[in-house]
Amino acid sequence: MIGINKEGRRIYLWHPWEKGIALVEPYVYKDVSIYDYLQELAKRGENIEEYKSIWYYY
Repeated sequence: MIGINKEGRRIYLWHPWEKGIALVEPYVYKDVSIYDYLQELAKRGENIEEYKSIWYYY
């Protein structure tokens, strides 16, 4: 992960496995925002209060 934008979306820079054998550009991926993800969990019936902290998730 390389950052989080103002909408709360995580930004990733992926390096393809082929980069050592061919000229391949890294791929930038923007994930869904944490807020939107929590709203989706709530729609599915999850208790989002259980996700208020990231600690102790393995």
